[in-house]
Amino acid sequence: METKIKFIKKFRSTPLSKVYLINIANKKYIKKIIHADFVKEFYKQKYLSNKCKIIKIPKIHNINIKNGKAISLMEFIPHEKNKLKLIEVLSTISMFHKETENVRSNIFAIYNFDSFHADFLNAKKYLPCGFKNMTKKQLREFFAEVFNSKYAVVHGDFHEDQILKNKKYCLIDFASSFYGPKILDYAYIFRYDRKIKKQVLNYLNEGRKSSNGKLSLKFLKALIVIFVYDIAWFINRRRYERKSFTKQILKDKLAINRTMDKITNVMRIKTFSNLHN
Repeated sequence: METKIKFIKKFRSTPLSKVYLINIANKKYIKKIIHADFVKEFYKQKYLSNKCKIIKIPKIHNINIKNGKAISLMEFIPHEKNKLKLIEVLSTISMFHKETENVRSNIFAIYNFDSFHADFLNAKKYLPCGFKNMTKKQLREFFAEVFNSKYAVVHGDFHEDQILKNKKYCLIDFASSFYGPKILDYAYIFRYDRKIKKQVLNYLNEGRKSSNGKLSLKFLKALIVIFVYDIAWFINRRRYERKSFTKQILKDKLAINRTMDKITNVMRIKTFSNLHN
């Protein structure tokens, strides 16, 4: 006798991802359908569900590819609907990074300077003039403190909907995850929120003021890495969606300009301070 599947609710429906809550034999599951090119997302989640003990990652029950689509049936995690506090979001990121610092798996691409430089070249025509004219050597020196910092699995798409709260904090959606500098996750989730950035910096520095602006500079540079990463991703999405993503790319371009101005100001203050000490 064939098991009946009952569709309960649609969570998401985009050209790249469809997510449903379903019922099979009186038990709830999540059914996710994505483009077959991104099937690795499911294998990342499967790996992490076995690796992580503090942060809960939903188990993957099966993975199928059919008609150019990757389909997965995964564990459904009931969760609270209350808005998470900032400290909960930051702590979840931190705990996830601690559990994935020593990940050794080819499932996760390593996002290092060379990976960033490839994104930079891909996005170059859309970048601000002063920035896009930097040579590879200049870029390597400029972003050294970001890519020489501590690495872990970076979720790559942190926002509140990706963190579920039950008995444990639970993370979902690993389409954009990679092994890279931890700070990129913090930069990603708060890249447009100017009010919260200072609180994030204080958290990363354990409540202490950064020494000579070092932490602030690293965070600002991490923001630029994320903006470039964003633009490169929008360009890549054009292969799958009939959209130009012009507004999103312009938003990131303007954000790069603002952030570069802030970096210039911090470096100017730092130089002035050193001259008078």
